Amino acid sequence: MSHQRGSRMPEPQPKESPKKKSPQRRRQVYAFLGILFSFMMLLSVASYSSADQANGDISVWDLWKVMTPDESLQAQADRTQNLLGLLGAVLSNWLINSTIGYAVIVLPFLGLAWSWFALRRKELHRLMLATNYVLAIALLFSALMGSVRMLGDEPFLAVEWSGVVGEFASNALYKLIGLTGSFLLILGLLGVVLTLLVDLDIQQTYERLQEWFRNFRIWIEEKREAARIAAEAKRTEERKAAPRPVQIKRDAEEAPAPTVTARKPFQRPELPRQDSPVPVPGAADEPESALPSPSGADDLPLEILERVEEDEVNFDERQGVEDVEEEIDYVFPSVELLDVARASEEVDEEELKGNAELLRSKLADFGVDIESVSVTPGPVVTLYEIVPATGVKISRIENLQDDIALALKAKGIRIIAPIPGKGTVGVEIPNHNPALVTIRGVINSAKFRDSKGFLPLAMGKTITGEVFIDDLAKMPHLLIAGSTGSGKSVGINTILASLIYRLHPSDVKFIIIDPKKIELSLYSKLRKHFLAVSPDLDEEIITTPTNSVMVLKSVEIEMEKRYDRLAAAGVRNIADYNEKVKGGRLHDTET
Repeated sequence: MSHQRGSRMPEPQPKESPKKKSPQRRRQVYAFLGILFSFMMLLSVASYSSADQANGDISVWDLWKVMTPDESLQAQADRTQNLLGLLGAVLSNWLINSTIGYAVIVLPFLGLAWSWFALRRKELHRLMLATNYVLAIALLFSALMGSVRMLGDEPFLAVEWSGVVGEFASNALYKLIGLTGSFLLILGLLGVVLTLLVDLDIQQTYERLQEWFRNFRIWIEEKREAARIAAEAKRTEERKAAPRPVQIKRDAEEAPAPTVTARKPFQRPELPRQDSPVPVPGAADEPESALPSPSGADDLPLEILERVEEDEVNFDERQGVEDVEEEIDYVFPSVELLDVARASEEVDEEELKGNAELLRSKLADFGVDIESVSVTPGPVVTLYEIVPATGVKISRIENLQDDIALALKAKGIRIIAPIPGKGTVGVEIPNHNPALVTIRGVINSAKFRDSKGFLPLAMGKTITGEVFIDDLAKMPHLLIAGSTGSGKSVGINTILASLIYRLHPSDVKFIIIDPKKIELSLYSKLRKHFLAVSPDLDEEIITTPTNSVMVLKSVEIEMEKRYDRLAAAGVRNIADYNEKVKGGRLHDTET
């Protein structure tokens, strides 16, 4: 019989043996019966009432007499209020009073859980642990209710709360360690079992509670401080609104005649001559207030420094790279690929003055006087340099960081106490409308173009608006850390872009490890230029732990080889080694 090449005849599937199906069907039947019985038990216990106690003398064998014309048993069945009738009343009465009391409600729920897990053929290990913990909690709750029943001369809780088991356990503990010891032991064991059940980290929970109490205490202190400031402001307004005293002058006729008495002449001491006029009380038409006027923004010396404006250059017009030995078809990227900075609003001078006055008044509220303030507006953060008055401790200003941030309604401030090289204290306050510092504005600057660093990095701008450039070659180690959204990925991309814009592929190679597989995958296009790729690896950007270990070991071997070459050449760094190579001052054994 012929058939087409590549095609296969469908093979008959072997039928499952009825013997293999029977265990599965039995398990399903048992699971459904368990669900049914657990649900009936739940209805029986949930609908239990004190009327069911009257059926406590009925045994299971007596229930068969319901079929017979027994009038007494029929009357008891009519009086039963349980949802499952006389059977439910007898079952719930036995479960509650003869076992662990109301805590027996956990049994039908455990039965439902076990039946469902058996029906779905799920792993039973975790359910077994949870069952042990739940049963332990039920037993401890029963014992706790039994101990509560022992408070006072007569029990004020019904026996249904503890059951016979809880009553026995509480009596035994009372005779052994007393009532107080019973409560301590039972509550302690309950805490341990609950901790194991919910997998609770006690240390972490304690730290969270401690942090919550600390925040609550800070909130109370802030409320008190706000109330104190409001009361002080109210008293100041009341003093300002109070009427000034009016001086009433008498007429000359109404003035009483002075009484003249002869006295010994008084020798007045000679006073030094005073050229300035002496104010005479009552000489002015309106007397001035005796209270000194509070110093305001006009009394505070304020100096607003100009922001440094960096001159932009055309970075694309830089000179070509010389002495490139490798033949790499490479064209430097243009700055036109980068986004142009949006026009940003300048920081309003009134905002600067207002923040300076708020800063002065807040410090004055805590008894910290300042002599002058100088403001340096930056693109994102503004620096307020304050000169404390004589005798003011810097630590007092540092402790007011949170209060100053609250008064200025700022997201967060930073206090530099003191500023190195200056006799001032710096307070960095974020601008309400921060400007966007783009990498194009930093790369397109003369400072970056003319930088003499081997691995120059365009880090950004300082508070004064000055472009900040650093050399990666001078950093033995570099760690970038921060919270989520703080700019770690932006910083890494800035470092890579700086090196790509400034250096030729013959000068630097990258080994990029990206476990997340999405942050740095776009740099895989630099395979033929900047990436150091091993032929033994199947990816340009390393993403797996195995490849990471391999490439790091390869880098370690290369580092050891370079150290040997530097030692043989008698130099300490790769820059001096390259200078020797260019000058032809190395022997063959040193290369």
